[in-house]
Amino acid sequence: MHVQREKLTRREAFKRFWRYLIPMMAFPTVAFAGTRVGIPFWILIPFFFAATFYASLPTLKGEAPYSFWTLATWLWLLAGIVAALLVGLIDAACEFFARASY
Repeated sequence: MHVQREKLTRREAFKRFWRYLIPMMAFPTVAFAGTRVGIPFWILIPFFFAATFYASLPTLKGEAPYSFWTLATWLWLLAGIVAALLVGLIDAACEFFARASY
């Protein structure tokens, strides 16, 4: 007999499963920084799928509402934007200090 568990609200799910979102939010930073230092992007693809699958587990298991997954995708997008800005700022700072040393 299958026992139906009550789904949590998005807020309760975030409080309970926030740890599942950390790899998904960290991946864009790792990907941007990794490609800047020469790691081929195809090597990072399995890590993307692993982080995405791990973040979707609460929703796939039926413990969190679908809105939790929607929140996860928005956080991933935001993390990508922040990572792109950080990498751009670091590149600009490195170029600035390289020119200043001449």
